Amino acid sequence: MDECRGIDWCRRIEGELRAANVHARNLIEASPDPMMVVDLQGLVGDVNRATEEISGIPREQLIGSEFTWHFSNPEQAREIFRRTLAEGMLRDCLMYFRHATRRMAEVLCNGSLLRDDAGEVHGVVVVARDISDFKQIESQMLFQANYDALTALPNRMLFREHLERATVLASRNLPIVGVMFIDLDNFKDVNETLGYEIGDELIKAIARRFRDELRESDVVARMGGDEFAILVEDVPKAGVVETLALKLLSLALEPHVIDGHEVVISCSIGITFHPFDGDGDVDTLLRNADAALYRAKAEGKNCCRYFTSEMNATICRRVELGNRLRRALKESEFLLHYQPRVELAGGRIAGVEALIRWNAPGIGMVSPVEFIAIAENNGMIVQIGEWVLFEACRQARQWQTEFGTTMRTAVNLSARQFLDVDIVALVRRALEQTGLPAHLLELELTESMLMQDTKRMQRDLNALREIGVTFSVDDFGTGYSSLSYLNSFPIDCLKVDRSFVSDIAVNPGNEAIVRAIVILAHSLGMKVVAEGVETTEQLTFLLDQDCEEIQGYYFSKPLPPDAMTTLLREGRVFDL
Repeated sequence: MDECRGIDWCRRIEGELRAANVHARNLIEASPDPMMVVDLQGLVGDVNRATEEISGIPREQLIGSEFTWHFSNPEQAREIFRRTLAEGMLRDCLMYFRHATRRMAEVLCNGSLLRDDAGEVHGVVVVARDISDFKQIESQMLFQANYDALTALPNRMLFREHLERATVLASRNLPIVGVMFIDLDNFKDVNETLGYEIGDELIKAIARRFRDELRESDVVARMGGDEFAILVEDVPKAGVVETLALKLLSLALEPHVIDGHEVVISCSIGITFHPFDGDGDVDTLLRNADAALYRAKAEGKNCCRYFTSEMNATICRRVELGNRLRRALKESEFLLHYQPRVELAGGRIAGVEALIRWNAPGIGMVSPVEFIAIAENNGMIVQIGEWVLFEACRQARQWQTEFGTTMRTAVNLSARQFLDVDIVALVRRALEQTGLPAHLLELELTESMLMQDTKRMQRDLNALREIGVTFSVDDFGTGYSSLSYLNSFPIDCLKVDRSFVSDIAVNPGNEAIVRAIVILAHSLGMKVVAEGVETTEQLTFLLDQDCEEIQGYYFSKPLPPDAMTTLLREGRVFDL
């Protein structure tokens, strides 16, 4: 709860108590939050049922007890009580409420003076809002943001942070840093023949073997699927890393007995080094390790390969695509596809997400995953993002004019667009030139974007909110590890990342995360959109969680404009 809301809350309680006077007992009992009326001597004069529940002590025993005794730090509670009497207000004080079983509940205490009709102070009303569940959700989100749920290993994002730190330290002290990319060979066969549960257990077993073989200072991470990465710091010579890689190849080959099945699997390893192969650039190191892994796979698997200059095919393609990107806009090579967002309350199309596609002459369709990363690096993402915004607004206005639709069109924004251009002026211009009402435009942001220059982000988002634009957080749960930012920005919707949705049927941990996200969003007055929905099991689970909208191949893949227009003309309602 922010400070302003805390003050308003306390003033409201004080006013109601003063007005109600003889009915104060009923007012206290009606509160869902624990409330205590404390006299001037610090003794509890009255409590509500919520206080009995959070303390585990019946009302008759609570009345007459010392107020401070019910907190883990009585001296802190005593000081807060004195301050409240002196200042007339207690605002958002974080404390721990004691339960009879010695369990602690984390609470935000707010309080105000209790006066009679003559204005004389008779005591203090303390309201203790239990935030334990929210703290638990935040802890879950912190873990999910940094660690793999299946193996408890660091995930891709945390591995990158470790690598960045290691390269900085190595640049100062001149040791070698080794990076290994590891991929299990033919892992798909295990899933298809023995099932995904056996596959998951195999992943966990491999993770344990790798972790046990490494030094405490080394880092092993699960990058996704059957891919791992290892960071080896303070390497005296390159041969040390090769020795470790050969040991890991041998460890992977040792049979695994899982649920009565003997499973034997090999792995392939790509190796690269700082400063020889990356010159301090983390992206280059990761790219080179991936290129070396690709070579190991191509040369028969169950082997390790160093990155060499001959592995430049992938890098050369990136250079070529980067050069061609610069003329792709002029040559009208980009197009937008639109993926419907379906409202689970009735199956109607509630909105669409605009997704860019690139049909490069002589190459064909280039994956957005490939060319957007290039555009981010070379700065072209700003011009491309502007084209996407204007084209999406133009198409949305055309649909509104033709069909009278009120669906929102979601457009993804890049961090570079906020940093390099006046995003407020850009959006205003797009809306004015296309005639699209602002409330039909939804801008999709990422958690990491919101953490870059937060003051500027708050200013720009609030300015856009004033003209009616709405906002969603894309890939929620995979980025920033704190939930505090949610109250700092005018967010309307959280989009659950497809990585959580895809494993709902087989991973109870992901079910818990999705459930927590829905609870969190609804408690903050936000909608929830689940991405990547492909199966009936996923749909059923999301329906049970009261998720508002879903997006995924279960209903529709991203469609070119004419196909999307056909759906709207038909007034398509999807069966749930």
